[in-house]
Amino acid sequence: MKSENLKTRTANELGALLRHWRDLRGKSQFDLSLDTGVSQKQISFVESGRSVPNRQTLSIIAQALEIPLRDRNTLLLAGGYAPIYSESDWDPMEMKSVTGALRRICASRSRFRRW
Repeated sequence: MKSENLKTRTANELGALLRHWRDLRGKSQFDLSLDTGVSQKQISFVESGRSVPNRQTLSIIAQALEIPLRDRNTLLLAGGYAPIYSESDWDPMEMKSVTGALRRICASRSRFRRW
């Protein structure tokens, strides 16, 4: 695949993701611009696939849209950047106490249901 085609595809995916999150949060491009300090024109260019912001700008936009960290990684990948947030399963040793506590809470609550 040619480099230009790859860049265009990546920019289009980024634009679609950004538009999705902006719509999900009910923000206009203008509102997002005010929240981030990024011009409305640049946000429009990113959403249309005409440009790709740098990593810092993309992180600022993701933070303003309150995008979960896992989805921020997806946004970064779509922008052509490496993910910066680590992902882990609920099963590793570090999470054993948390999952155990959640199981006990769910089990205790299920005993008191009166349906």
